[in-house]
Amino acid sequence: MNIMFWVLMILMLLLAIGLLVFPLLKVRSKSSLAYKDSNLTINEEKIKELNLDLDEGRIDQEFYNAARDELDRELLIDIPVETKETSELFYTATAERHPAIAILIALFVPMLALLLYLDLGMHSASDEVQNVHQPQAAQEPSMEDMIAQLEQRIEAQGGSAEEWAMLGRAHKYKGDNEQAAKAFAVALENDTDNVQLMLERAEVLALVNNRTFNGEARELVMKAYALDSDNPNVLWFAGVAEFQAGEFRNAIAHLTKLLPMAGGEEDVMKSIIGIVAQSRQGLIDAGENVPTIEALLGVQARPAE
Repeated sequence: MNIMFWVLMILMLLLAIGLLVFPLLKVRSKSSLAYKDSNLTINEEKIKELNLDLDEGRIDQEFYNAARDELDRELLIDIPVETKETSELFYTATAERHPAIAILIALFVPMLALLLYLDLGMHSASDEVQNVHQPQAAQEPSMEDMIAQLEQRIEAQGGSAEEWAMLGRAHKYKGDNEQAAKAFAVALENDTDNVQLMLERAEVLALVNNRTFNGEARELVMKAYALDSDNPNVLWFAGVAEFQAGEFRNAIAHLTKLLPMAGGEEDVMKSIIGIVAQSRQGLIDAGENVPTIEALLGVQARPAE
């Protein structure tokens, strides 16, 4: 029994090491494009507002955690289907060989796994005893309760733009995008030039419309672009909205401007490159002359292998 357990554990460790190490040992051409050091923080302004709300006591920790979880979800549009071309372009722009990391993984993963196994094995029994005697935590208010309290406060006091925005985010977290869109609309009435609110309302309108920007949503995005054309969030939304509207050259312009801001984030870069490639193909299908995808992205083509 024990021998079989250790054999299986060793095989699983070898498999895990192989999965981690193999991609790092594959030789990739180094990027010719020097990316900026800044990261693409998709919802930086939202996070700042949430931190301020928590510090000033307008929301509790559970509401804060729920809202932060929502901000960490995927971007509005799913990552486009990865093709051989876009995959190669991504690695051309970002990857290079990492043998040192591969060696460290091969050495320390087994050690770490063994230490964790021994530690968990020794403490599991005592943990179970402690859990039996722990008093049950007080019931925290549900998301529905917090939304109801916020709605009561807004009804009694009129509600500020920030409170309506909080209500919109809470509805969005619950998946009630229609109510979220209404709340963001009221927030925008009280803060007409707030770029972040424009994007948030445009996003929930798109989610209601099968993840597609309708006329109003696209208009909001382009208004945000007119106010803050260097904002990474704005560039992403503008690129997607223009792509969906068939304005492929505009989509390419917005997304290639965004690309250097991606900071090497794999999912973000694949999304950008995928939409640029699809936009380029749309122009080609329309009979227009378009530069190569490498030229559009500002990277050197990989030599033929």
